[in-house]
Amino acid sequence: AGEAMVLFPEEPHFYTPDPDHTWDTMWVVWGGPEAESIRNAGYISLEQPVVQDKGEAVIRAHESLRPIIMKEDLSSVLQRKSILLRMILEVYNEAKDTGPYTHFRDRIQEAMLYMQQHAAEPEKISSIASRFSMSTTHFRRIFKHYTGRSPVQYITSLRISYAKQLLAEGYSIKETASRVGYPDQFYFMRVFKKTTGISAGKFARKV
Repeated sequence: AGEAMVLFPEEPHFYTPDPDHTWDTMWVVWGGPEAESIRNAGYISLEQPVVQDKGEAVIRAHESLRPIIMKEDLSSVLQRKSILLRMILEVYNEAKDTGPYTHFRDRIQEAMLYMQQHAAEPEKISSIASRFSMSTTHFRRIFKHYTGRSPVQYITSLRISYAKQLLAEGYSIKETASRVGYPDQFYFMRVFKKTTGISAGKFARKV
């Protein structure tokens, strides 16, 4: 209980838990630019593949994942990502000296959850900051401190994740763009390619 193992593509790992204990394991596969940005920001590393968790974030994530781990509907896919992001953030912040920003941790986690639930809505960052009792500048600074990216980058990554799921389900590019918060489908196509490295049309054909 309270341990998670992070594995990287094409990187061999070997780990054996204490022989007196057994692991109730659950595997979640997650890749793409979001996973890479989390790695680049230092939240996960090859040097520490087994994450020790004193605050029970892993246990809470495990329990939350259990009822949805085999479901592939859009809601479950997004819930899994949300659960993992929260777990990684909690475990990372537990081990990190956050200095003067420590007391903002809960608010940033709440803001992340709110943004996940409302990513497709045209709400301004200033409005989100105000919702969590922070100035826009302060919110941007603290959000990047905790997550490694700006609020706009985070919302974009959420929208593109939603878009991937919708394209995989057969929605047209135009309808997908509208559903994830981009009224201009051509702008959506530019953002999609910049974020994923592949065009929306090519992605839809591949899946």
